[in-house]
Amino acid sequence: MNLATAGISAQTIKTVNPDFKGYEALLNAAGYELYSFDISSLAPKKYAMTFSVKEFRDGKEVQSSFNRPSTFHNLTNISDFTKWVSDKKEIDDIRQKAIDPANDVFSKAERINIGLYPGEADSIKNVLIEIDTEGSSGFRMELLPLPKMENESQTTCNYMYNARTFIMPEIFHANEFIPLVGVMSFYYDNEYNVFRCCGETNLSPDIQNSALLNRTPHAYIIGVTLKEEEKENK
Repeated sequence: MNLATAGISAQTIKTVNPDFKGYEALLNAAGYELYSFDISSLAPKKYAMTFSVKEFRDGKEVQSSFNRPSTFHNLTNISDFTKWVSDKKEIDDIRQKAIDPANDVFSKAERINIGLYPGEADSIKNVLIEIDTEGSSGFRMELLPLPKMENESQTTCNYMYNARTFIMPEIFHANEFIPLVGVMSFYYDNEYNVFRCCGETNLSPDIQNSALLNRTPHAYIIGVTLKEEEKENK
C-alpha cells in the first residue's frame, strides 16, 4: 500500500502560466483571426505598399463604397528623416538608431499582419492591417445575411463567413493587385441542404477562376499593390 501511494504522489499536476497557443485557441473561438506574410525578401528595394479591398457578389466584382486604400513602405531610409533636419546632433542620433546606416536604411519591415475580429454587431467584421516598424490601418466590412430558406419562420439574420489566404505567386509583378486574404460568405449547397464554405484550402490568385469565390454570394478580398520607389540621392 505504501509503495502504491508513493507512485501516485510522484505524478503531479502543476499550475503554470498559459502559453500563446492556449490564448490562440481562445481568441479563435471568440472570432479573432490573424494572418501573417513574410516580406523580408523585398529588401533592399523600397516599395510603396498600397492595401485595398475588392468586393464580389455572386462572383462579380462590385464597387465598394467603404474602400479607402492605405499605403506603407517596406523600408524607411535615414534620408527620409535627415532631409528635414539640420541639427547635427539630431542627425547623429537618427543614424545611431538606424539598422543599416551604411546603406541609408533606418528600419525594415519584415511582416504584414492582417487581423480580423468581431464588430459591434453581427453584420460587421473589423480588419486591422499592421506593418511592423511602419504602423497600422483599420476599417470595417459590412456583411450580408445568409438567404432564408423556404418556409422558414426565423426572423433573425444569420451571418456566416470564412477567411482563407491566397497562394502566393513565386514571382510578383509590380503595380498589380496581389490578393492576400479572402473573407467569404457561406453558400447554400442544394444537394446536401446545408450552408458551407469549402473547396479550396488556399485560394488561387486567379480570382476569376476560383471555384470557391464563384460559389460564394459575397466576398471581400484584401490585397496589396507594390510600386517600386527610386532611392533619393542623399
